[in-house]
Amino acid sequence: MTDRELDALVAEKVMGWRIERYMTNPPKPTGMGMPPDSTTIAEIPAYSTDIAAAWEVVEKMRAQGFDNQFSWRADRPGHRSRPFACFGRNGSAEADTLQKAICLAALKAVGVKMDD
Repeated sequence: MTDRELDALVAEKVMGWRIERYMTNPPKPTGMGMPPDSTTIAEIPAYSTDIAAAWEVVEKMRAQGFDNQFSWRADRPGHRSRPFACFGRNGSAEADTLQKAICLAALKAVGVKMDD
């Protein structure tokens, strides 16, 4: 999954956005414009790469009552530590960056099945 695909999934499943996925041939305007309360992928914040945008995810999760924890883990001696994020009981993830760990953990916490 690319960073932008992850951002779109977070926008939909965690932040509550309605996303219009326009690919190479967007539909022709009908005079009605975009459906209400929707956005295109290009307008989504870079949750998985921008720490300020990722912190919006943290605030949204807190507002929904999820406890959170962040740390750096080194499970095996001699291995580089990795950022770890956790929301509630079921939402934990580690990744190369804290921003990505926040996104993955938030998705798991809201019930989105993620490949580990």
